[in-house]
Amino acid sequence: MALKDQAQVPGSNISYQLHPDCKKYTLRDYGFQESKQGNFDYSRPIKVHFKDKQSVLLKVQVDKNVEKLAINVTNENGLQSLNIYKSDKLQQFVAPLEAVLEDMVAEKVLAPVD
Repeated sequence: MALKDQAQVPGSNISYQLHPDCKKYTLRDYGFQESKQGNFDYSRPIKVHFKDKQSVLLKVQVDKNVEKLAINVTNENGLQSLNIYKSDKLQQFVAPLEAVLEDMVAEKVLAPVD
């Protein structure tokens, strides 16, 4: 994933940037893991219901300077990028995904771009 100042979920019309108050400890508190290179990675399975076996994977990557990010949605094993907004079979994952992104906005990890 290429890191940029702004990122969006493939197929979405909402762009996000890192919140101005976002620091390294904010990312760690939210569940981001620091890589050997110093970047921060976040992977979370998105399910419609808690007990469902079918899921998609939300991946967010932030650079070590906490300035650039990348957002992607992949299949369960993380190998194939998905557009959940385009596919009728994956439409059920839109609401749970947007809820996670809204929580990241509320916790001052992400900020929507006007």
